[in-house]
Amino acid sequence: MRGPEAKLYQKFKKATPKILWHRIENLAIPGMPDVLGYTEKFWYFTVEFKVTKSNKLKFSPLQISYHVAHPHNSFILAEALGSRTVKLYEGSVIQELDACGLKLEPLCLGLDACALHLSKLGAWTTRSCHDRCPCTSNSDSTILNRDLYFELACSSSKYARKPK
Repeated sequence: MRGPEAKLYQKFKKATPKILWHRIENLAIPGMPDVLGYTEKFWYFTVEFKVTKSNKLKFSPLQISYHVAHPHNSFILAEALGSRTVKLYEGSVIQELDACGLKLEPLCLGLDACALHLSKLGAWTTRSCHDRCPCTSNSDSTILNRDLYFELACSSSKYARKPK
């Protein structure tokens, strides 16, 4: 990560003091996002930082492959240099983001809203990330404790406990 993306990372890092950030400089896993974040709620996630002069974002095939293979807990934070607008997207929409660019509706809009969303990861669960985002005005957001979240998440996965 160099130049404008490194500056965006520094700006975002200052806006998220409750997140522990680790830059990833990794040649072993090509396409790996730029940083690994860890919230106060014990939640790991990755963020790819992108800066553009236009509405088009450039992703390598390896970055696209990574996000397709890891659609959960991965995010893309993009900034348009002209308007200085910061947008957050889930990693699962990388193919649409690659095709549509910044015209694609973001998960969160604005530095503070994006910072709040990532800071609150692990503190709630609902059907989609957008529905549970604390930066939206959705009153149906459900805040659950960590144990209940894992119980719900595991009950619908291949790791669910089998009845005896």
